[in-house]
Amino acid sequence: GKAMEKYSKALELNGDLKTEIIALHYQAGIQLVELADKVDEFDEIILAIQSLKQAKELSSGIGSRNGKLLQDLNNKLKKLDNYKANILIDHEMTRARYLQAIARSPRLTIGMTLPLIEDLLGAPHEKIISDQNTKREQLWIYILNEKQLYLSFKDFILFKIEEL
Repeated sequence: GKAMEKYSKALELNGDLKTEIIALHYQAGIQLVELADKVDEFDEIILAIQSLKQAKELSSGIGSRNGKLLQDLNNKLKKLDNYKANILIDHEMTRARYLQAIARSPRLTIGMTLPLIEDLLGAPHEKIISDQNTKREQLWIYILNEKQLYLSFKDFILFKIEEL
């Protein structure tokens, strides 16, 4: 890649060296073609394809083996591109399914029982119980991001929701 650029700059600086520079350009292209068979990274594949195309332009042909290699690299690039697109699609679909699951999950409502709320929100960060023996009146406190959620229970049924 860099050698190709330097050869092009050298040609701009001194046009008399055209045949020598074209020969060096071609040799660099051949070396890149030999390496192209082993590439599997996205950038390497693109560089190898560009090198093969450049070699094809310089020599008006790259031979059947290199032509097949160019075709294989183009196919590899398409597969890699499809793979990356599928990963993005899978990620977005997973995110959408998660958001749908949240949207469909039960909401906190007055009249819910202690076990239902614990299933929905998990154990509270703090419990305040008025009478340890009967446990008829309870205040559950949940700490959420920047707010606190206070849930008041009487006879194990939610009757008041406060958010502070």
